[in-house]
Amino acid sequence: HDPENVLGYALGGYVHMQKGEFKLAVRDYEQAVARERTNMAVWRLSAARAAAGMIAPYMPLVEWLEEHGDDLATRQLLVSAYSSSGKNEEALEQYRQIILRRPGYVPVLNNAAWLCLQLEKDCALEYGRKAYKIAPANAAVIDTLALAELKVGDAARAVDLLRKATALQPENREIAYHLALALSEQGIKQEALSILERVTVTDKPFDSLEDARSLQKKLLATETARQ
Repeated sequence: HDPENVLGYALGGYVHMQKGEFKLAVRDYEQAVARERTNMAVWRLSAARAAAGMIAPYMPLVEWLEEHGDDLATRQLLVSAYSSSGKNEEALEQYRQIILRRPGYVPVLNNAAWLCLQLEKDCALEYGRKAYKIAPANAAVIDTLALAELKVGDAARAVDLLRKATALQPENREIAYHLALALSEQGIKQEALSILERVTVTDKPFDSLEDARSLQKKLLATETARQ
C-alpha cells in the first residue's frame, strides 16, 4: 500500500474480510482509520474486530462517540455490538443517549422498553408509554407496553392492550401467547387455554413456544385439580 492511500487500506480490509482473513482485515482497517477517521471506517474496523474474535470489538465505536456524541447511527451500531456481547446494561445506556437526542423515535423507545423488561427495570413502563403515545396503532409497541403493565401487576390493562394488538396482528403467535399469559394472570383460564391450544399446535416455532407449552401444561394441571 501507498502509506497515505486510505482507499488502498480500506480496499485491502474489504478483500481480507471476503477471504475470511479477519486479523489481516483489522490491520488494514486500523491503518485506514489512522489516516482518515470517518464513522464508516470505524464501523468497518469494529466489524472486522468482531469477526476476528477480539475482546471488546466495539471499542472503536466507543472512542468515536467520545468525540462525535450526536452520531446516532454509530450509537445504534454500538447498541447492537453491546447486545451481541451480552452487555445489556451498556446497550440500555446507549438507548438512553439516543432518546435524549431524539426523544420521539418510536423504534428506540420500544426497544429500550423491551430491554428494560429483560433487565427487570422500572423504565419499561416509562419508555413503553412514551412509545404508545406516539404510535398507538403499532402492534409491537402495544405488545411491549402490555408486558410492562403485566410486570407491575396490571393484568386487566395488559389484557385490554393485547386484545388491541392481536386485532392488529391476528397471526402473530408471540402476541397471542402474551394475551394468554395476561388472561391467565387475570384468572380467565378457559380463554387462555383456547389461545394456547391454537398457538402451540404448530410446525413453525416462535420465540416463546416452549413458554407457551409450559403455561398450557400449568393451566391444564390446575383445571384437572379442580375437577
